[in-house]
Amino acid sequence: MENDLCCNCKHFDCYFTKGVKNFRKTQFGWCNKKFKVAFAKNSCDKFAPKPTNRRNEQFALYCLNDLLTELTHVRCVLEENRREKNETETL
Repeated sequence: MENDLCCNCKHFDCYFTKGVKNFRKTQFGWCNKKFKVAFAKNSCDKFAPKPTNRRNEQFALYCLNDLLTELTHVRCVLEENRREKNETETL
């Protein structure tokens, strides 16, 4: 029963308030099935669990791949600069 809360329902859209630095989640939201405001800790007969997806994990892997690519480019530039510096010192 604890998992059947509105905050875990796919029909529930939580409200947020704007803080100084970020947005804060409230305990209320909109129920798209009942078309009215709902309390996040309530439950009802129209509960449907939020679908689980791996989009967040895939996005993190995509970002890590981009960072690794950028680091590789930075490393190449630094190695080239070091090589040029060594060549000018030997002359």
